[in-house]
Amino acid sequence: MERRKRPAPADQFRVADLVAAHHLAADLAGGPPLQRVVRSTLVAVRLARHLQLRDEDVATTYWVTLLAGLGHPAGTTLAAALGLGTEIEVALAVRAELRRPGPVTRRDVAPGARRAVELACLASAIVDHLGDLAGAAVVMQRWPDPDLHPGLAHTSTTSARPLLHDLADVDLIELTAAEPDPPLVRTGRAVDRTLAALGDRDDAAGHGTTGHARAVASLAASTASAAGLPDATQRTLRQAGWVHDLGRGAAPAHTWHVHDPPTSAEIERMRMTGHLTQVMLRRVPELGDVATVVSLARTNGAADPTDELVAAGAILAAAHRYVSLGEARSHRRGLSRKEAARSLWRAGRASQLSRPAVNAVLRTADHPAREHPDEDSSLRLLTPRELEVLQLIARGASARRVGAELSITAKTASNHITRIYTKLGISSRAEAALFAVRHQLLQNLQPLTVDVD
Repeated sequence: MERRKRPAPADQFRVADLVAAHHLAADLAGGPPLQRVVRSTLVAVRLARHLQLRDEDVATTYWVTLLAGLGHPAGTTLAAALGLGTEIEVALAVRAELRRPGPVTRRDVAPGARRAVELACLASAIVDHLGDLAGAAVVMQRWPDPDLHPGLAHTSTTSARPLLHDLADVDLIELTAAEPDPPLVRTGRAVDRTLAALGDRDDAAGHGTTGHARAVASLAASTASAAGLPDATQRTLRQAGWVHDLGRGAAPAHTWHVHDPPTSAEIERMRMTGHLTQVMLRRVPELGDVATVVSLARTNGAADPTDELVAAGAILAAAHRYVSLGEARSHRRGLSRKEAARSLWRAGRASQLSRPAVNAVLRTADHPAREHPDEDSSLRLLTPRELEVLQLIARGASARRVGAELSITAKTASNHITRIYTKLGISSRAEAALFAVRHQLLQNLQPLTVDVD
């Protein structure tokens, strides 16, 4: 078995992919229907191009219509997190104020943004008449803005059908494809700034979670650094920490206002945000390894034990649990640092979390050793042969491969592995790998090549 590549942090992503992911999650959470948002955006962009607006105004129309579909203030706060500019944020606020199509009279709105708001309103009204082209034409003919009326009246009487074609079955592909060229892309350190801002936005949607994402990201990355994991893994963990609750912003606001204790329905709604987070991250290809780390954190590292991503996921899970324990919620109080440390340690002992990851997080959080047992004593329980076996399985060797390397039978190797698990209080190869990394047992050792079948 070959060791898989190390985690790769995101160095770029397309903004439209991330906004489309928010729409998909909002639809799944019972928010605005996805197809209506796609249709409104397509119609608005087609109208802008039909009116021969400037390229930058077409782009503004696209973003205003697309983000307005999330509702207010969700669209405005997302625009701010994505750094789309004050002009679009103001336009979205104005769009939220307009209950029906009409000219924008506010003087603080730039001409391009004003036109974008008007077209977004008009597109929404037209989409309501998609089954009736004559009704859509009437909407355009009755548009009250004299600057737009002539072009729209011409469209309604001569070429409405081309503007409204292919809108029956639309999906996210059409939504991102409608973005005017060149696509808006975040690169380099702008990726980190944007992901951190998204975490701040989603924390604001919860109850008592302000600063949660940044705290988790910092603790996870610092733990990875102390454990000797590569810089790329540390940055991937930091990015994963920022967006590990990305679905929070798509969930209904009442999700976080629960009883003490929470009802079954409230618990399921809170759990739903984890699923929404996975849906959203998978829609952005460049966030592939970040999405994997977040997924592994939610399963406590239950995946391929030869993958360094597993260790990252285990660290993120422990860091998230520790930070969350110290935060007050509407249904419980926040624990003290000492109480949080003990609760986290018990979770590790019960195999709810990786014990090595738990101990690493607690050390990074500056908890005295007396607050949790020192795992170094467990290391001293291993025999020289068991240390050799541990080094092999931490590098991805199967029991058969261990036997071949040490000239013992596969059954004997399996027995060694079982005893190692018992002595270290672990239950998976992922935890064994993290334990070995933490204790610097893999230094100067080369990755294994193809495993023995």
